[in-house]
Amino acid sequence: MAYTRFKTVNFGSAKGGLTTVGYQLFNADGTANGARITTGVTERGANTGLYGASVSFPDGFQGELRWDTGGSSPATASEEINPTPFEKALLDLAQAVPTSNTAQTVGDALNAARAQGFGKWALNPLANPPTLALYAADGTTVVRSFTLNDPTSPTTRT
Repeated sequence: MAYTRFKTVNFGSAKGGLTTVGYQLFNADGTANGARITTGVTERGANTGLYGASVSFPDGFQGELRWDTGGSSPATASEEINPTPFEKALLDLAQAVPTSNTAQTVGDALNAARAQGFGKWALNPLANPPTLALYAADGTTVVRSFTLNDPTSPTTRT
């Protein structure tokens, strides 16, 4: 899934007032990733030489955002683009919550937090050792189980 970020470049006031400023994406290996774009590039204040645009990046893009002033002898500026972990794993907050997941992952933590805060949980003091079980939204699937140190007054869980 592509993502968009507002990006800026400062060519200095000597390059203010231009209508030819554009940008292009280049892959990490130096090959072009799409055409040069001038649409949507605007100067940030009158004759400042500071330009900006909302740039759309392909999912997982790693490479360079290269700006230029256009014309026969353009000035250029570039910025490396390496997605943050968040950008690599864009979250779909409307997706259904799975009842099982890989242990020690973000999904595991979210499931446990939902179960602890909003879901069914059950303390079994008669088990040897005693346990605490957290359940998925369906109320039957255990998403996390803890071993307790004491059946009547637990102070730790593992």
